[in-house]
Amino acid sequence: MPLAVLIVALGIIGFSNPLTNAPYFGILSSRVPPALLPKVIQVIITSNQVAGPLGFAIAGLLFASIGLQASYLIAAGVGTVASLNFILAVISPSSGLSPARS
Repeated sequence: MPLAVLIVALGIIGFSNPLTNAPYFGILSSRVPPALLPKVIQVIITSNQVAGPLGFAIAGLLFASIGLQASYLIAAGVGTVASLNFILAVISPSSGLSPARS
């Protein structure tokens, strides 16, 4: 994969991050009881801070063992499944979740 393509792809991913974070935190703030919301958000932030370095370590091991293209293919598959899961959670009327009431 040419470096220019990789840079453009990473730029698109970086700029699209707010497009997923805004609805995600909007859903959280509407479904989590107000008294628990600060704790829930803190758990999410802490989990992300721990997952980042672990992701880098796993990516490094994957790059070294199976190569760059196979690693990116796996990452694309995992990202696609995660995106579909998020979409299904948002549009599913049978989720049984209702907005929190204050």
